[in-house]
Amino acid sequence: MAPLHFLVVAFPGQGHINPARALAERLARATPGARVTLSAAVSAHRRMFPSLASPDDEVYDGAISYIPYSDGYDHGFSLFAGDGEEAERYTEVFGRVGRETFSAVLDRLAARGRPVTCVVYAMLMWWAAEVARERGLPRALYWIQPATMLAVYYHYFHGYERLVTEHAAEPGFMVSIPGLPPMAIRDLPSFFSNLADGRIVAAFRDIRRTFQQLDLDVDSSSSAGGSRRAMVLVNTVEELEAGALASVPGLCWKIIQIYSSWQVMYVLVV
Repeated sequence: MAPLHFLVVAFPGQGHINPARALAERLARATPGARVTLSAAVSAHRRMFPSLASPDDEVYDGAISYIPYSDGYDHGFSLFAGDGEEAERYTEVFGRVGRETFSAVLDRLAARGRPVTCVVYAMLMWWAAEVARERGLPRALYWIQPATMLAVYYHYFHGYERLVTEHAAEPGFMVSIPGLPPMAIRDLPSFFSNLADGRIVAAFRDIRRTFQQLDLDVDSSSSAGGSRRAMVLVNTVEELEAGALASVPGLCWKIIQIYSSWQVMYVLVV
């Protein structure tokens, strides 16, 4: 049996890469003997390792290796710097080229005798989950925001979208989401109400696709009798977000202790 090899794949933004690196480090410490690889876009890989002879060179840094995929914008792109058309173009290329080159990363690692045994994909990386499913690889969504936001997005996509959309122009309208205190429209993510900004629409589409991939795993696990269930990694403090954790169908298991005795990571099996 091949040794465990976790491949963590992240969107090329600092707010996505930093949590992904932290998770990769924890996985390496928690599973002695396992391989852990972090994959970000070439532009982010260049920023992390500016002295590389080639921008797509693999880097070995202690227990973690780094190997990039391409999002089609190897010199970088800021999703919210341009207009809506540019954002639409980026997300289209990001999905198409990212999918192709991420698949090539899996092939490269296998050819080097280090086949990936589990893909951990962060927010917006829906196509990584798609590739993993096609290859029969176990996969987990790494939710880099608070568990409360996981609950908000989950319930928005599972029964609350119409209500929120109908009242998007009423910032004071109150919405009661399971497990959470009532919130006004203004308190919800701007993705839900600012539909006139093409950049937000483009980014939100990839968030939706992320949850669609999770739903596909839930559906496939149900049809398979629950032998392999959808998995979400959430970094949280249970006492602060107990309601949010309980509101998303599934079970929470403590798996990795993070930073101190009271902050833990949970696997949420849905």
